[in-house]
Amino acid sequence: MKAVEVHNLTKVFVPHNSWPWSKNFPVTTALQDVSFSLEQGKTLGIMGANGSGKSTLLRILAGILQPTKGTVSTTGNVAAVIDMSACFHNDLTVQDNIALYSELSGAGKVLRSQSADIISFAELETYERRPLRELSRGMKTRLVFSTVIRVPADIYLFDEAFSGGDERFKKRAQDRIKKLQTEGKTLVMASHRPVFLKQVASLGLVLDQGRLAFYGPLAEAIPPYRKLLGI
Repeated sequence: MKAVEVHNLTKVFVPHNSWPWSKNFPVTTALQDVSFSLEQGKTLGIMGANGSGKSTLLRILAGILQPTKGTVSTTGNVAAVIDMSACFHNDLTVQDNIALYSELSGAGKVLRSQSADIISFAELETYERRPLRELSRGMKTRLVFSTVIRVPADIYLFDEAFSGGDERFKKRAQDRIKKLQTEGKTLVMASHRPVFLKQVASLGLVLDQGRLAFYGPLAEAIPPYRKLLGI
């Protein structure tokens, strides 16, 4: 069964202050004619240089952005560790943000009942009543990851989800990823760390300036990715 299907996906960003009938306004093509499918229960690692379209692809899969052209379909509920600003508010406390996300995600009481575990997993026990704006970027990333992984979903999307923690947190996060895999969840993970992806993903997708450069076994995706980086 296909969990994710992408056909001829193109995403073009047009500046907000451009007249729609102008032929000379600058546009950015973030993705161009990208196609792939992912079976349920598989883990896909997405690689590419900065600006290659990784985050844009994840945002489209999450439903945050809409394609300019092409089609994208996902089967089941989707939970995403991508855009903190979409669901977390800087003026709310850590605890209140968990409550807010529980409502926005539809997880309700299921998520709120795990508030203490989420805060503990994120190592934020001394910050639970502090506004989010007082946390470092790394702390915020840990909070988002710790919250989203507890949302009941079929597909989980991660964008450099482990960049905000020390090795201890990264080990716990990786253990939680493996638990989701044993439960048959479908995972899509964008990362600049091919060694990490090789440990958790079976498939690899490489983007080069918005185009699909490789899709296949993860081990075979690493050489073309490194070649694009010139390493």
